[in-house]
Amino acid sequence: MSNEAKQIWIISFTIALVMSISCQKLSLRNEEVIHGDETYYLINPDIILDAIAKGQTTIFDLQTVTPQPALSQSLSTVQWTQKDYLSIVEALHQFVWHESIEDWSLRYILFSLNCDDVGKGPQSAYFIFYKVVENNQQKTRFEHQIYIDPSNNSAGWSEVEYRPSLVNQDPIELSKHKISITDALQIAENNGGQEARTETANKCTVNGEYINSFDNWRISYVKTLDLFAIDVNAFTGNYKIVEVQTK
Repeated sequence: MSNEAKQIWIISFTIALVMSISCQKLSLRNEEVIHGDETYYLINPDIILDAIAKGQTTIFDLQTVTPQPALSQSLSTVQWTQKDYLSIVEALHQFVWHESIEDWSLRYILFSLNCDDVGKGPQSAYFIFYKVVENNQQKTRFEHQIYIDPSNNSAGWSEVEYRPSLVNQDPIELSKHKISITDALQIAENNGGQEARTETANKCTVNGEYINSFDNWRISYVKTLDLFAIDVNAFTGNYKIVEVQTK
């Protein structure tokens, strides 16, 4: 991953984090936000999926420092599907909390890749899961945020608590989707994305974002600012171009 691409990823990731909590902005004024632990692990992208399939559990090695984009030498790119990333999420959640992710609801997804890797699929992922727990007639909402970055040999998690819980969330129901992130990326490519990245000589990144308050994948081609963005409906595959950078 080039330094330019890493800088773009950091900018895109920061923007995505801000957007992912924007729907809660008003209610957070009355919710106490408690930031919990944050932990990162080294993973081996070459073997992790096979290890999970075999039921192995010693696949996450604790890191003593927070990884940075250039912490370790990048491995070759992966060709992981949405299902592959979710398998790692399930394994990590079980490893950390001894609880299946199936008991939690999903509210936010972000996939990212360099434009050079557009034919290989997502090269990193970020998920936010939540659960509302009632105790002594007060509802508390817990969030588990999970990061997977195979180019940096890294996976991690963080936890946030909101109390009292004042936000009503609608979960993302992936089992009902007909369009995965791979499908959405291909639709974006076929309808303006390929042209947008070619004009930059692939010096850009592609983000695929899903927020629980919408039914669409937002696919954005980014070089500091958005070059091209398209919404792809996760249930039908219908699309709408929402932004094209003027020349």
